Amino acid sequence: MSSEPGVACGANMTARLIDIGCVRSANPARRELRVGPGPFHARLLEEGAWVRVALRDATELRCRVEAIRIEPREAVLTLTAGVTRDNVARMKGARVMIEAQRSDGESDAGYPVSYLEGLAVQYQDGNVLGMVADVYATEANAVIAVAKPGGGMLLIPVIDEVIAAVDRELGVVIVKDIRPYTVEDAD
Repeated sequence: MSSEPGVACGANMTARLIDIGCVRSANPARRELRVGPGPFHARLLEEGAWVRVALRDATELRCRVEAIRIEPREAVLTLTAGVTRDNVARMKGARVMIEAQRSDGESDAGYPVSYLEGLAVQYQDGNVLGMVADVYATEANAVIAVAKPGGGMLLIPVIDEVIAAVDRELGVVIVKDIRPYTVEDAD
């Protein structure tokens, strides 16, 4: 698998991929992609991050993000100059994914974040948010994907400002006010 920006990748990938949406429009002159339907998972991206773009002809490109702008209905990604304008022109209608390795690292509190998978997630007042369906590593911190009882997912960072306590014996992650830190996906 090539690590060069904007070049084809092999079909067998070891990274776990999170689909952040479809390229609604591509501006080759600016190397800009408008990705929708929503910016939910795009919030996991940072400048300098790598994305995988699955073109309609089954080709996959691995590209570095130079800048990202989150808008109400889409994310606007500016790719680095290493991605050719011809490749950007081919990206309309493509799927954009981010690499999220499963995390077995430690949290700030010293426990392995994989320890959280399968636990219930609730507020300090006892209101249940859902169950930890998966754990992802990002450059900054781990993120838990919480499956909500009525459907949809929440992405919650594993940081001291959010996680109040973890009680493995009771099978629960207790969270503080998550509103400033959470991304919700209705799908």
